Amino acid sequence: MLNNDKISFSDRFIEFASNDGVLNKKELQELRDISKNPNLKDKYVADNVLQNLDSFTKPTNVTYSIQDSSSVFKNVKFKYTPNYNELDRVYGNNNFERVSNISQSDALEETKNDGNRCAASTLLNAYILQGGDFGVLSEKFGIEKEFTFKNTHLLQDKIYMFADKDGAGLTSGISYSYNPSSGKITKLEATGEIIEAAKKLGLEITPLAGDTVNTINQRKEKVDNFLAKNPNATLQIGIYLDTKTGTLNSIDKEHPENHSVTILKKDGDFYLVDTGQGDNGAGKSSTKLSQNQVDAFVYYSIGNVNGVTLKK
Repeated sequence: MLNNDKISFSDRFIEFASNDGVLNKKELQELRDISKNPNLKDKYVADNVLQNLDSFTKPTNVTYSIQDSSSVFKNVKFKYTPNYNELDRVYGNNNFERVSNISQSDALEETKNDGNRCAASTLLNAYILQGGDFGVLSEKFGIEKEFTFKNTHLLQDKIYMFADKDGAGLTSGISYSYNPSSGKITKLEATGEIIEAAKKLGLEITPLAGDTVNTINQRKEKVDNFLAKNPNATLQIGIYLDTKTGTLNSIDKEHPENHSVTILKKDGDFYLVDTGQGDNGAGKSSTKLSQNQVDAFVYYSIGNVNGVTLKK
């Protein structure tokens, strides 16, 4: 005779996975709690499902065929996000920790531009890192003011759609004039869709480059001087992202620019923040750079390097 007080892990699992097509961090914890309930009637199922889910450490698309409490097989497809819930406030004790938990990929139906909004995300990161008010900015784009993962992702998407003209990511480049006899650069300007996006956020873009057409990619002095003058500023740089492995490479003939990241200097060291890592809440979007990486990504890169400052 069945005890009517018995509870079903499989029913709750099916409910969570089917409700919005996402099984998030909060729901995962609830399932763990259910699995420890002494009145659980399908502990074997609970242990096996949780063991299987624990084999995925990053956002993963999962398909399950599982029996509910009525012995009816249900097929459920869902996105598994073990490290965050879209409705949670972005985790972190300070803004650096918060941007380290932010990706440009999400679990929302409303957004369609996850793969294209890296440049827009670098600008939002710059705004946050420099103390910009998230609520003021989100309200400007018609989004709720609370600094949640969902609102952050919606804001990334809105920034991208505001400035994008061709559906292929925000463009960024430079134009310059120079003295033909000396090769000295006389005028240098940032160009592209990123400029309009920056203006909307109250950010100023400063292209950083060498003094002559022959030394245009030798910008160490310019970068160091810019950061000394603007210690809270960030850098927005073009880089190559291997979309299969997530590895970042400096730009060369075999690795054309296809991605944007944020670089900042903190406590004397350079850190790279990459929203392309795709794992919200795991704290893995930031990486401390070696001197060789700083040279390759910033000081001597053939890609674009922009200084980003928040207007006061």
